[in-house]
Amino acid sequence: MRFRDITIRVPENLLQEVSNMVVKHGQTVDSFTTMAWMAYLLESTESQTGEAKPTSTTATHGAPVFEKIRSESIDFASIQHIATQEFKFEGHLWGQFHRYLPVKFTLRHLALLLQDAESSHVPVSAWYEHVRGEANDAWKELRALDKKFMKSRGEQLASGFPNPTKDGKEDKERKEKGLSRFLRHFCVDGTDLANPAGMPAELGFIAVQADERGQPEVGLTQAGLEFVMLENAIFDAEPYGDALSGPEIVFLIAHTTSNLSDDLTLMVDLLTWVDKLGLTSATALDEQMEQRYGESTKWKYNTATCSTYKGGVMGRLSEMKLLSRRWQNRRAIYSVSAAGQAFLEETEMMK
Repeated sequence: MRFRDITIRVPENLLQEVSNMVVKHGQTVDSFTTMAWMAYLLESTESQTGEAKPTSTTATHGAPVFEKIRSESIDFASIQHIATQEFKFEGHLWGQFHRYLPVKFTLRHLALLLQDAESSHVPVSAWYEHVRGEANDAWKELRALDKKFMKSRGEQLASGFPNPTKDGKEDKERKEKGLSRFLRHFCVDGTDLANPAGMPAELGFIAVQADERGQPEVGLTQAGLEFVMLENAIFDAEPYGDALSGPEIVFLIAHTTSNLSDDLTLMVDLLTWVDKLGLTSATALDEQMEQRYGESTKWKYNTATCSTYKGGVMGRLSEMKLLSRRWQNRRAIYSVSAAGQAFLEETEMMK
């Protein structure tokens, strides 16, 4: 099934916005089949009962923890993005970076600080403080949405956010460890300013430098600002169960295609193993991962590392609706969605 075979009415302004993004990130509208992408992504916002849900903000989310970071609450025009050299990330996003929604959350808080800044940077410590104060409440709200929408393991909105509870009660040690991990993974680990770690940095969405006192400060790159401005299905609208909006998914695929070639190859490999080789279990995929990326290959990943990277890319593919899973008792069975099949066809055409 190809996206170009789907017919659906797409709002002209939304189609034009996505077309502009695709071209800007090194693709052409013809090669990326923008109309087809949007057709599927808009179609996929239907609920399990078939009721069509809005693709733009017709009813805003009432959760207090998300009020500050709604798009309408931030003056994006006042934010100075950082002009950086051409960004290319070599290698694969670390396997613990398995969701984009936490990145959207932390970058919205960074944007909140930058709108009032006198320059294109703010102290990393200020960003940490903002996120620390909201991340646990965000987990609680997203966990409530997971229960509302009956989200299964591997699909949960709260995944990646810090859970402050243990056995149903708030646990101080667990809370601190969770927040520390969340800041390192989804804000930045700026120990090495020349090579900052963390998912936003590896995506090229932030840039870090030392201020006049030698302390780390951070700002949004142009790509980071473009991503943070896009409407989110959880933070900006009445939630209907998806972590990312259609335009966000299109942007992330285009950004990965242009800037993270190794990660794109891993995405294509995994979808191909499921769709073409019929490897639909975690065990079979682990074995294939070791053959392609294990110690005998140029990547030299050991067994545990292969499993970690496989889990990370599968989480991201699932969040982008390219990979589906169903549960057979406690065993996950994977399949490639219609969107994933079209993505494979389009990437093959672009070679």
